[in-house]
Amino acid sequence: MKSNKSKVLHNLLFKPLIFHVYDAVVKSDFDEIITVLGTKNIEEAGPILEERGSKIVLQELGNGKPYGTGYAVKLAKDFISEDDSLMVLYGDTPLIDEEVIRDFANFHNENYSDITVLSAVLDDPKDYGRIVRENGEFSEIVEKKELVPGKSYSNEVNSGIYFFSGKAFLNTIDLINDNNSKKEYMITDTIKLAKDMGFKVSAFVSENPEIILGVNDREDLYLCEKALVKRENKRRMIDGVTIHNPEVTMIAPEVEIDSDVEIFGECRIYGNSKIEAGTIVKSSNICNTKIGKNCTILNSYLEDSEIRDNVSFGPFSRLRPGAVIGECAHIGNFVEVKNSNFGAGSKAGHLAYIGDADVGKNVNVSCGVIFCNYDGKKKHRTKVGNNAFIGSNVNLVAPVELDDNSFAAAGSTITSKVYEDELAIERSKQKNIKDWVRKKGLHKED
Repeated sequence: MKSNKSKVLHNLLFKPLIFHVYDAVVKSDFDEIITVLGTKNIEEAGPILEERGSKIVLQELGNGKPYGTGYAVKLAKDFISEDDSLMVLYGDTPLIDEEVIRDFANFHNENYSDITVLSAVLDDPKDYGRIVRENGEFSEIVEKKELVPGKSYSNEVNSGIYFFSGKAFLNTIDLINDNNSKKEYMITDTIKLAKDMGFKVSAFVSENPEIILGVNDREDLYLCEKALVKRENKRRMIDGVTIHNPEVTMIAPEVEIDSDVEIFGECRIYGNSKIEAGTIVKSSNICNTKIGKNCTILNSYLEDSEIRDNVSFGPFSRLRPGAVIGECAHIGNFVEVKNSNFGAGSKAGHLAYIGDADVGKNVNVSCGVIFCNYDGKKKHRTKVGNNAFIGSNVNLVAPVELDDNSFAAAGSTITSKVYEDELAIERSKQKNIKDWVRKKGLHKED
């Protein structure tokens, strides 16, 4: 990856590679998950995985320490008993999903296999090891460098993902060695050992060949992300979401989107986000935000917030963390809302900042209004009652309160409470100085 960051911690569709794999395993209902992490990623990934229920095993690297998939898996053997079934898979294969895992497990169990290899048929087998069958039954895996010139091989390849019976695993894992050109302990060596011991070895062919794709460099990262984006968008369209430009729309797998949502343009929707039926989203970034029914979101950036039903939002506006927009409200172009409650039916048509505020129902926030929430040391809140009117270019200097049906005149800086039905106007008296422009030599003739 040519990076200071571990490969499995590089993001793909808004989350690290390893979490795509981990989430697929969690959804497949295994009793126990053990993650083997190298020294480069255990500090960052370890605590998160452990918090989510995985046991963590450290594989120390360098200083003469052994390498290879077989050695990494061997480090987890103390967790395995002979009565277990064990699946082995990798943190850099992000396209694996729970459907394939369940089918794989069912095949392994129904065929009473001791080891089952997950395979796929590729148009171009590239550098993958080939699956060899005799009379339709698994025979062996032949690595590319061991292919016999002139001999015909199928395009069925080894994914490197395996199911073991606990007994087959424990009887073979200690016998593998690094007597190979790479000087690595290879998990594939367990297959020949198992067959020699009389264990049954099978291969399960996935109908979806892309699930075996792994990441070794930035191009692989792009190709896997492209495949995952296509898969996710297809799934959502089948579920009733209209995506007009799926080639530029990126939606994380965990996002919830109801049917009858329409998505246009270049959108990124991720995190703990939810979009309800009837909403239209155009060219927006949505992160950890809940959007209600029948809303319109135009060219906007939303994060860690909530928009309730029948809201029109944007274009070119922003919700920052902690914002809640009430039903039937309108947030127009170039409006920013942060850590505020904006009441039902209220409107901020354009060019306003609403920060640390509680705005009531049916409030009009005119152009150029600023909620001045920061005094240089602390943030303060502003409270605006129902049906209040805030004129253009008004500054509300927090902490301050405007009661129901109060009115702040355009151009005012409000620093004291405005009571119900009062007009607050704060302007110095206008003074016009005659001939000032000519005296300053600034007058210009047409």
